Amino acid sequence: SSGAMLVNTTTPDGYRVDENGKWIDNKVVNQKDIISLYGRNLTQEQIDFTDNAAKKIAKEIIKPNMTDREKAREITKWIFANTIKDHRQSTEIYKKTHADTAWAVFSKGRAACSGYVRAFKLLGKYAGLKVKIVNEDLWQHQWNTVYLQDEGKWIDCDSQSRTCDGSEITPKEFGIPTYKIENKRLVYAPFPQIGNPYEDFVEEYNSGHWHWFYKFSLSELKAALESHKKWNKFEWLHNVGDRESFDESMIK
Repeated sequence: SSGAMLVNTTTPDGYRVDENGKWIDNKVVNQKDIISLYGRNLTQEQIDFTDNAAKKIAKEIIKPNMTDREKAREITKWIFANTIKDHRQSTEIYKKTHADTAWAVFSKGRAACSGYVRAFKLLGKYAGLKVKIVNEDLWQHQWNTVYLQDEGKWIDCDSQSRTCDGSEITPKEFGIPTYKIENKRLVYAPFPQIGNPYEDFVEEYNSGHWHWFYKFSLSELKAALESHKKWNKFEWLHNVGDRESFDESMIK
């Protein structure tokens, strides 16, 4: 967890990596891992650009002696501050925009959640973190789960978390968000996931107010993710997206 990239070796979690730090399977670069890190339908030039960008950014934001939690937070903050959500989503659209790739994050600063999570995973690789993608390659919301080796547990990170109007460019917290009302605006508040103690996420605002959570359970969130239709309904009930304002009665 020093942040140094491992090459030509076996990583602590059992992966073999080549001279470029890419995972290999029986001495052959695993195409599935390449897709998971970079995305589909990319040229070698785009992959190389993405890889070099991730290395450069990781070197800038990851400092010596950082804990794994601090690394995850810095990666979340960088993606959050440098990327906006691309809501145009379909297989054919992705062939044109590459919004489902890490390349879109580093080259355009605009991506779908499937692009966000790949960028996070790639930055995590160069930060020395073990990162997975939740709902990878499914037409549902995707986020990352990160293993904190120094704490011995997994946590969930969603680098798309932001205030509704984008006025706060640096998130105070990271994790799967829920929402609260503040001056008739919807803002994100992180949700305590399995394995994440409540105190890991709840903090006092500068105003002296504390986060408040809507009363829907983790099981309800997971049920919503079972189908794209259910997820859309869940988002409509709990998330205003890009709307400028809303009525609290919308989510009761």
